[in-house]
Amino acid sequence: MSSLPDLISLNLSNNCIINIVSPAKKGHDPQIDSGDLKWKSLVYLDLSFNKITDVDELRFPQLKELNLNNNEVKKIENLENCENLENLKLSNNLIADLSKFRGTKNLKKLYLVN
Repeated sequence: MSSLPDLISLNLSNNCIINIVSPAKKGHDPQIDSGDLKWKSLVYLDLSFNKITDVDELRFPQLKELNLNNNEVKKIENLENCENLENLKLSNNLIADLSKFRGTKNLKKLYLVN
């Protein structure tokens, strides 16, 4: 999918995705690698109904909406590289502590319904 540099909307829901990995996390086998910015124009990303456990250091500079509903997310932190993120959907996950979560300056809606 690296041949889609102008992609603005991507729906990867219901795909059994486990990891979203940046290059800083070497040693992991990334299923979605946000670090090389293959999709730097991405505005909407739907990763709902997967098996993602950790959201850390995403790098999608144009992303406005991220849907992570119905995963196994236990922690979410370091979203500073998604500076345009406005809507973050995290309902039906395993998040017990948001003390390390720092939203982005443009975050307008945070969904945490369980």
